[in-house]
Amino acid sequence: MFVKIIPIIRLPRKLNFFDYLIPKKLENKIKINQIIEIPFRNQKIKGIIIEILSKTELFNKAKLKEINKLIEPEIILPICLIKLIYWIKEYYHTSLPLIVKGIIPEIPKREILKNIKQFYITNNEIIKNLTVPKSSLLKIKKAIDLINKQQTKYGLLYYQNWREKMIIYIKVIKQIISENSTKQILFIVPQITDIQKIYQSLNYYFPNQIAVLHNKLSKTFFWQEWQKIYNQKIKIVLGTRSTIFAPIKNLDLIIIDNEESLTEYKSEQNPHYNVQELAKKLSDLTGAKLIFSSQAPRIETFYHAQTNNINKTSVITCLNKNKSDIKVINMQDEWHNNNYLLISDNLQKAIEQNLEKKQKIFLFLNRRGAGTIIKCRDCGYLFKCPNCNLPLNSSYQQKTNLALNNKLTCHHCNFTQDIPTKCIHCNGINIKTSGIGIQRVEKEIKKLFPMTKILRIDKDTEHHTNYQLPITNYDIIIGTQFFFKQFNLLSDQLIFSLIGIISADSLLYRPDFRSSEKTFQQFSKIINWATNQSIINKQIEIIIQTHSPENYVIQAIAQQDYNFFYEHEIKMRERFNYPPFCKLIKLIYQNSDLKKIEKETNELINKLRAHFLSLKTIEIIGPISPIIPKVKEKYQKQILLKINSNYQLTVFDKKILNELDENWIIDIDPIEIL
Repeated sequence: MFVKIIPIIRLPRKLNFFDYLIPKKLENKIKINQIIEIPFRNQKIKGIIIEILSKTELFNKAKLKEINKLIEPEIILPICLIKLIYWIKEYYHTSLPLIVKGIIPEIPKREILKNIKQFYITNNEIIKNLTVPKSSLLKIKKAIDLINKQQTKYGLLYYQNWREKMIIYIKVIKQIISENSTKQILFIVPQITDIQKIYQSLNYYFPNQIAVLHNKLSKTFFWQEWQKIYNQKIKIVLGTRSTIFAPIKNLDLIIIDNEESLTEYKSEQNPHYNVQELAKKLSDLTGAKLIFSSQAPRIETFYHAQTNNINKTSVITCLNKNKSDIKVINMQDEWHNNNYLLISDNLQKAIEQNLEKKQKIFLFLNRRGAGTIIKCRDCGYLFKCPNCNLPLNSSYQQKTNLALNNKLTCHHCNFTQDIPTKCIHCNGINIKTSGIGIQRVEKEIKKLFPMTKILRIDKDTEHHTNYQLPITNYDIIIGTQFFFKQFNLLSDQLIFSLIGIISADSLLYRPDFRSSEKTFQQFSKIINWATNQSIINKQIEIIIQTHSPENYVIQAIAQQDYNFFYEHEIKMRERFNYPPFCKLIKLIYQNSDLKKIEKETNELINKLRAHFLSLKTIEIIGPISPIIPKVKEKYQKQILLKINSNYQLTVFDKKILNELDENWIIDIDPIEIL
């Protein structure tokens, strides 16, 4: 007897299965989907039995090796998980061994599995108080009813208030468990820091019924939690991206919390999967309900919900009237009034007034302002590519602010033009680069308010834990997105009366077709967070500084009007053929030899153009150098395929991708194109 096995080891995409002999001592013990130990290239590794065979197709059977032993005889991986693995192989063009390597946990020695403490439970106050105003109860009930009666495959919970969202989750989970005690819920969050807050809320209502999975757990504790899930000893599985592979046997509900978190939900390693797509497939395989939640949904998700694409997605809204006072400050006017500081006169006065009242201020700046975009300081016009609608870039020396060449370049389509001497919009000659850093903001604030307790929190201060005071004792906190990631619980305890967004343009001007969406999402979260702090009825003052007050994204943020933003953005996506109107595949070739890169990328693009010559539904762009042309001592070039959303890749199309050598990275549905 023979078995077909997927070895759990990193292998090229062309290698998937290997045949092994079943030793006589194991003949009556072997089952499909068991985890076993096999000899492989002078190593002892784990593998998964996929098929039991009466014969092998190998010509020389004498060379076949025997299975060593069964590692966990009683563990049979769920069929739905095996089907998901096969789907990932086809969709993301990768090898089965590579997929299962990231799914099957390391199994520690049994004697170690004693007295493991759930270290993610801390001494922080457990979140018991999920009370909301009476005016919110009706809309919460309506949202719960819509989820329970959901007729579509997937639901989109569009919310603003964290407490209201958690009440909806808890009541829906309670109903599932009360109706069928064997049902299990999969609850996925963007990052580890989100787990603690949600765990404490869920654990209050469902004590000892939650397992937690994430990659920072010890191998022993991870395996213990994994076994609880497999043996159905818990009802709720809570974790980050890879939790989608939990061995759940009786799945009834999948929750993807804050589904707009593309970076956190996209795997950086091969296979480059998006957890949203895997959740859809898992829902299809198991029949489980799937709920995406978001304060500012992805354009693709909302589009499919609005168009009710094949009756797949419905929108469940739970929205509030915003109580924040939002002001937009035109920084062009500041320049015209000879104020060249990063802090506008309006924001400076607001800070002074709040400090006099002994109230706290939070100043936000996204660190991603690169300083390579070109715009007019007289009218704020930004130079963009006419083909892609993405900002044109130039290489500048940071110290001198001098151009290294006289060209503006689109990194997407290679369009170039000379750096202009005057603005094509207003004929102004004040053409400058843009981009500021948080340390410069801190320096200006300390100069303006020298007697104030000021704290900067960003990636550079990550290891500076010895603050002079407890964080709640500072008057002004200057932070990036890092603040929200690292101080998830604490950010609810800090009550700010003023939120200042130093530069709303820093993310907006990135050469990325999703930059408008990311800008709206980021600032919507900050505004909702400010509005929904502990003092629910307190009005928060929010000041947004921008050079582009007329931009539809800035207007939508100021009005907190997602529909206004969506209507403008979806027209832009359709005009320039970006998702959801096309599917993107990014092919990246890496090599330390530049000549080899040129040769391989040119050969592939010629092959692709010949193959898709008759198709008007596929656009091939490249080869081009990405914004970061060298990673880990290897240069890289990329080719981008924009495939009409109505076109399905054929077997022959996929064959071209599957035959690429391992120097090619195949990124399906990339979150960025450059």
